[in-house]
Amino acid sequence: MSAAGEPLTVLSEDESWHLLASMALGRLVTCVAGQPEIFPVNFVVQRKTVLFRTAEGTKLHSAVINNRVAFEADEHGFSEGWSVIVKGRAPDHD
Repeated sequence: MSAAGEPLTVLSEDESWHLLASMALGRLVTCVAGQPEIFPVNFVVQRKTVLFRTAEGTKLHSAVINNRVAFEADEHGFSEGWSVIVKGRAPDHD
C-alpha cells in the first residue's frame, strides 16, 4: 500500500522497460561537486539501455567522471501514475 492507503503495484522488469520506451523525456541524476544534480533529457531505449545525446558540459562531465548514475521517467494522471527508476553506470564517451 502507498502512504495514502492506495494500492501500489511493483512493475516487472519487462513492464518497466516498456513504460520507459513509451516516453521521450526523463531525468538524469548525477553528482556534481559532491551534490546530487538532476538534468532533464530527451532519450530513447534500445536493448534495455537508456540512450541520450547531449553537448559537452556539466551534465556530460558529471555522468562520465562519477560514472554511477540514476535515471527516472514517469507519468501521472488524476487517479494513477507510474515511475521507473534505473540505476547504473554511464559509459565513457568518445
